[in-house]
Amino acid sequence: MHKSDKKAQTEIVNAMVNLYLERGAMTDTDLIRAGFSQEQVNTCAPLAAARIRETEAIAA
Repeated sequence: MHKSDKKAQTEIVNAMVNLYLERGAMTDTDLIRAGFSQEQVNTCAPLAAARIRETEAIAA
């Protein structure tokens, strides 16, 4: 993966985490309706979920 690809992926993950903070848990369909592509959901949603779990574990 190129640096620009990694940066774009990080930005997508950040956007998904921000959506979670604003709206709560979302399904793949919700994320697609929010403007993410199926590929972005497949690639980045698991990373966003892991970041959310880590953040919540630290806060607990």
